[in-house]
Amino acid sequence: MIQFQGFRSAPVVPEGHPVLLRREFLRYCGSGVRGRAGRAQPHHAVLTLQWDGKNLAVAGDSSGGTFTAAICAMAKDEGFDKISHQLLFYPSLDLDFDESRYASLRENATGYGLETWMFKPHNSFYLGNGADPADPRVSPIKREDFSGLPKTLVITAEHDPLRDEGELYVEHLSKVGVDAQLERFDGANHGFVVNFAWIDDFARVFETADKFLSE
Repeated sequence: MIQFQGFRSAPVVPEGHPVLLRREFLRYCGSGVRGRAGRAQPHHAVLTLQWDGKNLAVAGDSSGGTFTAAICAMAKDEGFDKISHQLLFYPSLDLDFDESRYASLRENATGYGLETWMFKPHNSFYLGNGADPADPRVSPIKREDFSGLPKTLVITAEHDPLRDEGELYVEHLSKVGVDAQLERFDGANHGFVVNFAWIDDFARVFETADKFLSE
């Protein structure tokens, strides 16, 4: 599994250009995926995995799910077909934050940790500086063609404002024949894997992920 942490280098962009920063970060992460699969470009200074050439998974939670979905889509568009699995934990996939689009944005608006009002200020760094929520690199659920994307598991939480967009993403994938699985955890809220996985009803998330990645 590709896990983005402890970067040895980072993309260099002009100061005060958050949209460009996001775009370059996506390219950087995408190059990291390809590099770790044994196709590293020298200027990215990434490590090469002892990879068997079969299973290559990319995973992320919350906004990390945004990057995971965007990276997998970019890889597909660029002809890199080595990613076998994408694993998304309660992902943020639609950054226009139109509350009329998803019931979960209204049903879980307050009282469960992550609240709907938080999305705009949390994402204002680039949305307020020219990033287009209609761009699928910003909102992966806005992609027109979902065919050919990797096998997917989306984990959602019942009491999460982001619940419905993650579940709609699975629907889009399934409609075009992608092997897409959904696992909703009843009673859970956003971030439960980090905060509440010690609870028996939620601890099985690790077994679910392990089974998916082993298939």
